[in-house]
Amino acid sequence: MIALNLALDRPDLASRLALGCTTAGGSLSTLPDDRVTEAMINPQSSGDRYQDYLAGAWISCSPEFIEDNPETLDRLADISIENNQTTEGYVGQVQAVLSHDVSDRVADLKMPTLIMHGDTDLLIPVENGRVLAQTIPGAQFVEYPGAGHLFFIEQAEAVNNELRHFFSKAVPESQA
Repeated sequence: MIALNLALDRPDLASRLALGCTTAGGSLSTLPDDRVTEAMINPQSSGDRYQDYLAGAWISCSPEFIEDNPETLDRLADISIENNQTTEGYVGQVQAVLSHDVSDRVADLKMPTLIMHGDTDLLIPVENGRVLAQTIPGAQFVEYPGAGHLFFIEQAEAVNNELRHFFSKAVPESQA
C-alpha cells in the first residue's frame, strides 16, 4: 500500500513497481471475511507472545504451510516476539489498512508493474490482486497456488525468481 502511494505520488522515483498481497482499497477492494477482520481487530492475547503468534498464523499462512513447516513458523514466532510494536502502533496500522484508498488513481500508473498474490490469502483476498492487474495498464499478475498472505515466505524461491526476472528487464524507452 505504501508502494502504491509512493508510485502514484512520485512516479519519477519508480521505474518499475512490484506489489505483493495488496489492494487499491476503496471501491476496488475485496475485504477479508468477518472471522479474519474480527481476529485482526481483537487479536488473541494470552500473555505468551510465542503461542499467540502460532495461534494466529492461520491468518497469514496456508494450512498446508503451517502443517509442513513447523521450523519456519518457530522462526517467525521468534521474530514476532522481538517486535516491540505498541498497541497504539498496531491499531494505527490496522486503521491505515482499512482506510487505504487509491482506487480512483491506480489506473494512472504507467511504469511496468508486477502484482503477486497467494491464492489462499485470507487477509487481503486474491481478488484484490486480480483487480489491480486488470486496472493498472499492462500489469503482469502472478498467482501463487496454495500460498497465503506470506506467499513470499511460503514460495520464496519462486517469488525471488519472479522478482529477479522482472527487475532485470530493461525499462521500455517510452517509460524511461
